[in-house]
Amino acid sequence: MTDVVEFNHITYSLPVEKFRISANIALDERLPAVTEFCLKLIYICDNISIASLRKYFGFTPNEVISVVESLHRQGFLDLNGETISLTKYALERFQDTGGKYPRLNKIERHQYTVVFELFTFIFLPPCSLLNKIDTSILLEIPENNISNSKKYAEDAFHRQYPEIASTRADKIREKSFSVYSIEDIESVGGGYINIPVSFALNSDGNIIRNFSESIDNLSQDFKNMLNKEITSKMPNDSRRIVIFDKNNIGLNKFIAEFGIHYLGKYINNNSFNIIKYLINEKHFVNTQKTINGVESFFGNIYLDNNIKKTINKINEICINNKLNYEVDWVKPDYALWGKDHLFIDAIHEFRDNGKVKKINLWLDTEYNIKHEQIFHNKFNRNMVSKNSLMAVNSGERIEIMLFANKFMIALYHLSLPSNEGVWIPFGILSTLPKHIELANKMISSLKSYAPKQTSKCRCRPPRRKRN
Repeated sequence: MTDVVEFNHITYSLPVEKFRISANIALDERLPAVTEFCLKLIYICDNISIASLRKYFGFTPNEVISVVESLHRQGFLDLNGETISLTKYALERFQDTGGKYPRLNKIERHQYTVVFELFTFIFLPPCSLLNKIDTSILLEIPENNISNSKKYAEDAFHRQYPEIASTRADKIREKSFSVYSIEDIESVGGGYINIPVSFALNSDGNIIRNFSESIDNLSQDFKNMLNKEITSKMPNDSRRIVIFDKNNIGLNKFIAEFGIHYLGKYINNNSFNIIKYLINEKHFVNTQKTINGVESFFGNIYLDNNIKKTINKINEICINNKLNYEVDWVKPDYALWGKDHLFIDAIHEFRDNGKVKKINLWLDTEYNIKHEQIFHNKFNRNMVSKNSLMAVNSGERIEIMLFANKFMIALYHLSLPSNEGVWIPFGILSTLPKHIELANKMISSLKSYAPKQTSKCRCRPPRRKRN
């Protein structure tokens, strides 16, 4: 049994910039071992006689005189008759290392190529700059950060130098400890790092964000910044009464229309008990059963496990049949739906492994406009037909997938009171004729509202008139 169940997967594209920096670096220089040991002994004792120093190290009279005079010339020792102590300069060298040893500085010029994210300019370990994933959510950067990126990068280089130095493979990694000055800084290109995030529910009813393993080695400060930016991108449903679905009116209508009254037992005081539903319907153990042609379904259709489940159903029902089926897929009116490569991958899976010759996508106008080029580049127009839902689907929480007249999936996208901007899809996969007929009617009603498209170019939404 797992204690979390995934319901959505979103990729966020974070703008980053690469800089080439020429800097003067302060290197840690160590004294010869005997000299360092002598100074450490005097540091521990505060002051010591020359005779005691000679006796401790076993020096000859000439050797101890040579050592003391040498340290005095270098500014490490104060002489007071036969007693020696450390100078202020020597004490400061010990303070730099917390009393471990006297640190001496040497300045050297070195070149660095570093990458900073452009929100708070946190240093990122060496990475390849990527293009933004077509359907991902862009984390937009304040204009001030872009116009002043070199200044912020210079400040960040000073502030985060220990982490930056730790990524080098040469001697600088061990010997450098601070930036003396920056001689030159140059931007050498920008790009993105794409960060997949899985959204899941745990058995306590909390929404969990699981980040990709690709950022495991990044700092906690970076993860905190990322969480903050992701939260800021969540839709604010409380401002849209239609979408908020006060008292679950939309859910009750969904249950009534599809006749799936068993879901009603999870509603108490106008609140849907999603955890009780997940436990009773076996989603935590992933052992859902088909009863009278109906199977419980949880999470977005395009998730890997759900696509496998859907394709298995296709192959189970349509065994030995050739590639000749059409699929209708109706998107809910939700800003965080299909914001990941999994949606595009799902279409490929239906084409390659699901006996599907054509998918009719029903997408809201905004999604159509934003992602027009994606479908133009990635899919044959005979394979994918894009239809605009226009205003008829505004605020709609229901998602429908109809596979010819063989089976259908109907999902309701629920938001929890504590997380109104996060929609959690659940519903049914059904082979019952009444459900298939209802899905057909719903899609037919959408067709009556959809703008007419020419047979030559069904893939494109109607052109917008120029002002």
